[in-house]
Amino acid sequence: MPTEVVAAKTSAAYRAHSYHTKVPPEGIAPFIERYSRPGDVVLDPFCGSGMTGVAALQAGRRAVLVDLSPAATFIAANYCAQADPAQLAREAALVLDAVRPELEPLYATRCRACGGPATLFYTVWSDRYACPDCRESFVLWDVARQGRRVAAALACPNCRREGRKDAWERLEPVPVLVAFRCQGKCGRQEAPPDDADLALAQAAGEGDWEKRFPYPRTPIPQRGDEIARVHKQGIARVDQLFTRRNLRAIAALWHAAATLPGLQCRHQLFFCITGAMPRASRTNKYIPALGCAPGPILGTMYIPGFHPELNVLALFQRKLSDATRYYRDSALAPSAEGDGWMGGWVDGCQKKSDSSIHPFIHPSIHPLVRISTQSATDLSNIPNASVDYVFTDPPFGSNIAYSELNLLWESWLGVRTRVADEAIVSRTQRKSVADYEGMMATAFAEVRRVLKRGGRFSIVFHNASGEVWRALQNAIAAAGLAVESAVVFDKGPNQSFKQFTAAGAVTHDLVVTCLSRAASRAPRAQAAVATETDVVAFLRQVLAAEDQATPQSDSVQARGTRDAARTRKLYSLTIAHFLLQGVRVPIGFKAFRRLLAERAGGS
Repeated sequence: MPTEVVAAKTSAAYRAHSYHTKVPPEGIAPFIERYSRPGDVVLDPFCGSGMTGVAALQAGRRAVLVDLSPAATFIAANYCAQADPAQLAREAALVLDAVRPELEPLYATRCRACGGPATLFYTVWSDRYACPDCRESFVLWDVARQGRRVAAALACPNCRREGRKDAWERLEPVPVLVAFRCQGKCGRQEAPPDDADLALAQAAGEGDWEKRFPYPRTPIPQRGDEIARVHKQGIARVDQLFTRRNLRAIAALWHAAATLPGLQCRHQLFFCITGAMPRASRTNKYIPALGCAPGPILGTMYIPGFHPELNVLALFQRKLSDATRYYRDSALAPSAEGDGWMGGWVDGCQKKSDSSIHPFIHPSIHPLVRISTQSATDLSNIPNASVDYVFTDPPFGSNIAYSELNLLWESWLGVRTRVADEAIVSRTQRKSVADYEGMMATAFAEVRRVLKRGGRFSIVFHNASGEVWRALQNAIAAAGLAVESAVVFDKGPNQSFKQFTAAGAVTHDLVVTCLSRAASRAPRAQAAVATETDVVAFLRQVLAAEDQATPQSDSVQARGTRDAARTRKLYSLTIAHFLLQGVRVPIGFKAFRRLLAERAGGS
């Protein structure tokens, strides 16, 4: 096994449907091939979007996928489905034919060059604010843009009062820009919305469509680590995360996919619709400096000051293209084996969760895969010593509030996460690092129980907190496991927004592989903690080797870019070093950066 694995987020499997965290299957495959053989059983007890299942099937293994979230198991089930891409395309055409007369007029405008018909790509909406002094309202788009940049502070155009926008009263947004393509020969254009565009944006939410196309009105909790922030923006229900136009379009698509008779790929059609939802929502962001709409800020529930209202019909067609390409190219293992493998032990797999009946776990799942919506802390429906290898990407402490972020999808699916069982560090759930450690230890003990003798358990993990790393170490030790190896996992340049912008973010994961202490004959890890002197000594060794291999003629800009990535990678290498030493991780990322700059000669 190499000391570093690189896998970018560009494959058809990665792009078919979004999720808050994802390990590309190309990065999982080397571990599956190293620690299991064709026909073996691979388990992922925190399966998320099901990438372990995809990698296992592509490698000719069987897969058992477990997650507490019904949204996760729905997405995983579709990734591990046997779907005919041609059939999916035909049935999607039926859905589009059913909704096109309703929805095409919602995204119609006129070409500014020739006056002919044109189709909207998106409409940019801007927040409005009220000045606390003179009470005059103004549009953020008009006063905050400085060329292609956005000012951090506002100045009221009426009384010139200045201040940060988070201290001003936020009002309902308004359309400020439309991007469209002429249906003739004039091509793509952008322009301020005209009176017809403004009238259409208002009228799109009116009429009797709500009676014809039901949609969820799920309340958003008043308390929450992430999702509750939208209450400050006047959003109290999930449906309000969409503009009225896009809510109407999503509801019409969902209704058509649910009610058209005879559809064989119905669940894959829902998969395409849920895949479009994040970018169709008001959480999508528009960046004036780039002149584009790259998508929501991953891992957050945030309504940006400028949000693009994308054409839902076009979004659905793009997700359909992604899904059909994935089903065509996925190269999942042939399924000569029937549904009776492992004695049908998953017959009661749903019994552990409030999600006892998942309406979207469907019979097109690959026969070599079992999927269960339940807590990883109780895998009693899986027999002892029945699994050959385990690979998982578990919750990283407080990094992602999965149950909150998945509310958008789960409201449409009609099945909710049992929050009490969520393994997380959460202020609003009143779960401390110690609580998180205990739940992880219980889940890891279940993994040890179901693993065959000599089987390995690989955990993808990263965190900027030394305390959370120590909680992981304690959970591994408490479960009777010992760390055997730690490999740096580089997901490539396509980082999340938070990883790209946050100085304290960690962009290189570790894959920590464990085996039972009985198998390794290793003593339980001692409680000793390495010192800062130990950290410095290790870093000096690494930096000395790096200096010999790194050109010294780089430009200042190139060196700065290299050093920023290097610091994050060095932190992961340092964590790996102390995990393998069997001592407690001594340091978090913030302190590590200081130490690197001050005492190890780094930057």
